[in-house]
Amino acid sequence: MNWVIILGLIFIFIGTGLTYYGGSIEAKRSAVINQKAVSEKIDDAMSEIKEIQEGPLSVDKKEEVKKVEDEFATWANDFVVNIDQEKVEYAKSVLDRDSLALSLNQEWRPRFEYFLNTLAQLITAYNGKATIKIDCTIPPLPKNIFSDESEKFEATVKFSDSIAWKITLTSVRHVTDVSIPDIKLGILDEEYFGTKYSIDTLILYFRPKENESRIVFLGSTIPPIAEYDDSCNMDDYEQWIKGLLTTMLEYYIIRLS
Repeated sequence: MNWVIILGLIFIFIGTGLTYYGGSIEAKRSAVINQKAVSEKIDDAMSEIKEIQEGPLSVDKKEEVKKVEDEFATWANDFVVNIDQEKVEYAKSVLDRDSLALSLNQEWRPRFEYFLNTLAQLITAYNGKATIKIDCTIPPLPKNIFSDESEKFEATVKFSDSIAWKITLTSVRHVTDVSIPDIKLGILDEEYFGTKYSIDTLILYFRPKENESRIVFLGSTIPPIAEYDDSCNMDDYEQWIKGLLTTMLEYYIIRLS
């Protein structure tokens, strides 16, 4: 079979596969990755054929060209024969992944919700007694913290024109039983850092295997937050989070006085 015809068939098969697999955002990502991998293989093979054909076609070179053509033909034939089974296996893998994400969401979303609810309750309690109010905007948490909606989530706490927090969530591209999204709390503190472009970042991340949560600071650390116990067992999570947020709020509220 002529290699040009074979390549044409391959592109048809790729297009068919992408049409089928493109039913969801995650599937589209996988399709793009698969397309890139296959395209790279095709490019390599075409380069090899071109290199061979540029010179005189000796018997050996003709055999090399035929070998490459045969490899493409074998691949195309296997793809056509097994495509239905591949579809079934792919659909099963998507279903398994979605089922795992749903299970993990049911387990871990309440912990994210507790973090945000506790912050909102503390600020509401303070604003009810204080003259200088804290401006707090916390949108609803995505129903599925493993969805792409997590990337769009953003809560803000504004203490003054030069001091504010921005709370976001990391997204999880490849769901596993240990791949839990992180809570990122960016701290804009122009007074402390001396510039509005410096942002301290606190990351709260969960470690299912160790059954604990942990905070990590990126950039300069702000006392007394940096002195707070940086990890806790998940059984003590609620008390630990309440203490962390209370410590942080007290530090910034005192500076407003």
